[in-house]
Amino acid sequence: MQAPNVFLALAMLAALASPLLAKDEVLFEASCRLDLGADLGQNFGTLFEVRDAEGRTVAGAGFPGVYNTCVRNERYALQFYVRPPGDRPTFEVAALPKPLARLGGCYLFDASGRLCAFDLVWDEAQGTWQTDPALQPNRSRDGDGTMRVGEGVLTYAANIVKYNDQVILPAPAEGTRCRYYYANGHVCFYYTKPGEGDGRTYLYACPWKPGDGPIDLAQAKVLQLTYTGETPFSWGQLRDQIVTCANTGGFYMFDGEWRVLRNPQKGVSYQIYTMVNWRDKLLMGQYPSGNLFEYDGSQITPLKDWPPVMPGVSTGARECQSSAIYRGELYVGVWPWAEVWRCDADTGGWSLVTRCFTQPPLTDKFTHPYEEDIRKYNEANKTDIVINNWGHRATTMTAVGGNLYVGTSAKGPFERDGRLAFLTDDVFAEYGRVMKLTLPGNLSVNLTGTSQPLELRFVLTPDALRVFREDKLLAEQKLDTDFTARIKPASIAWREGVFGRLHGSARQLRASVPLSRRD
Repeated sequence: MQAPNVFLALAMLAALASPLLAKDEVLFEASCRLDLGADLGQNFGTLFEVRDAEGRTVAGAGFPGVYNTCVRNERYALQFYVRPPGDRPTFEVAALPKPLARLGGCYLFDASGRLCAFDLVWDEAQGTWQTDPALQPNRSRDGDGTMRVGEGVLTYAANIVKYNDQVILPAPAEGTRCRYYYANGHVCFYYTKPGEGDGRTYLYACPWKPGDGPIDLAQAKVLQLTYTGETPFSWGQLRDQIVTCANTGGFYMFDGEWRVLRNPQKGVSYQIYTMVNWRDKLLMGQYPSGNLFEYDGSQITPLKDWPPVMPGVSTGARECQSSAIYRGELYVGVWPWAEVWRCDADTGGWSLVTRCFTQPPLTDKFTHPYEEDIRKYNEANKTDIVINNWGHRATTMTAVGGNLYVGTSAKGPFERDGRLAFLTDDVFAEYGRVMKLTLPGNLSVNLTGTSQPLELRFVLTPDALRVFREDKLLAEQKLDTDFTARIKPASIAWREGVFGRLHGSARQLRASVPLSRRD
């Protein structure tokens, strides 16, 4: 009668002695059944956010909604992150080889879990950029490209829109379409039609969803713009609204009808270069303030000193060009000194992460790097090189795997100008390279097969972050036990957080910490 008890005791001792027990100890676990619904181009938002007993954010998961200067980041990049309270992170900073050695600029984007630039994909194992033939023909102009919509691919290039290689909007008989954006079931674009003078430019919002076949322009909502040639650097969305800002400062919103929220002013600098969903607002990077502006669905509000100015440089002609969410916090890149700033998710305070260039020395005696050198060259040689051509951009940001990548550039992705003596080999090598910034605690994984509900599980152990789908491990990141020991989950809020509100359905919610009252 006692034998079974002996066997049970032995089994328990074996389990206690198992070296896997310490590794498999769970510090935090959350799971849900996620249904993203019909893909109409929406940004998906937050799955959950975890706080400690003092109310500080220590973990979370969601999908960043980011658009950086004509490039929309991958919407299916799911981030799971943890961050110790009060952490003052020290980044590992490294530089990847330039995607194109002859150019002094690059713009990054992520697609299907890969880091991309031009028609190239970064191969981490080989340490090189590899050509991807699928990208090349779809990036003929700024703003052209592809995006995954449901289980298919929407392509917009050379005036033509395709879905799964089937033309759904042929090229116009005359004029040019550009800067496409798909959201809330509408394909949007700017269209300039030839006519009297320089012609006229219009904003289109065309209803369409996968399975509809060709786009019917007769059903489009159209706004005639004030100036011919208006074009945007960025698009964004907030709840049921689509927004865009033209290079003339015209700010336009579509919620079934186009509305003008800010009138354009030719000759007055006001441009928006990046848009990112952040909690229940849309943040937008502006020129010439260099600050983020906040859009709440009705009002545009400048956020003074968001971010501040790097010490030692001019406060004029600044451009908040790029943004990202990484490890649950907001990051932005600022022209003309390629500053990368981090905003603390709890305090809202800003800290300088890095400057993406090492030369020239900082100065506030003139606005842009090498501006004085170019002025002197122009005066001596009777030339008219633009004085800020060789300023410093942090063009684009995207999180892939465990890293945050930042693209660098001159004012444009120029080839080297042999007339300018300051463009030495070492100086030119920093234009167009890619900076890799790494912190422990961020794991980005690309989701596929999302037309059906997904069973997702997020696990933090003393030595790892892990994401599971239907109990299959999708990705993991090894962590130091000293790092994870500082994370003390106390409450969880579902469907809201730094990535904005969830657009979709999350059910069968389970977590190893109490549910917050906000659930």
